[in-house]
Amino acid sequence: LWQSHPYMDIWVSGVGSDTRYSKMLEQAGIPAPQIFYDVCATDTVTNFTCPVEELRRQGWHHVYLVTSDYHMVRARSIAAIVFGSRGIFVTPVTVPSRGMPPESRSRVLRDCFRSILWLFTGRTGASLNPKLPNYD
Repeated sequence: LWQSHPYMDIWVSGVGSDTRYSKMLEQAGIPAPQIFYDVCATDTVTNFTCPVEELRRQGWHHVYLVTSDYHMVRARSIAAIVFGSRGIFVTPVTVPSRGMPPESRSRVLRDCFRSILWLFTGRTGASLNPKLPNYD
């Protein structure tokens, strides 16, 4: 995607994203100043809530959402709520996966609810997961 749009900045979100993807992006020839790492996120909802205000402040109005096919429905639903609430349009770019079933409807609905909760309270409920540090 970047090779066909080399002017485009890349925003990578998730715990450990700065270490997991930096070598791959470097090997693809993407200049380091065009790559931004958001390590605040601990789950799919926070992948969107953590960077959204910074993206808005920087004047972003459109992003490409790149994720696996089994995860796209949930990610796109959250993006529509979180990014959409800040006027950021999302174009999905699906990456094929091998043998992963689509995520359950209950998981999608749960995270849509968490995204709506964030709209009204600024909290995602991520702190309720005892396995994660409190980023709420």
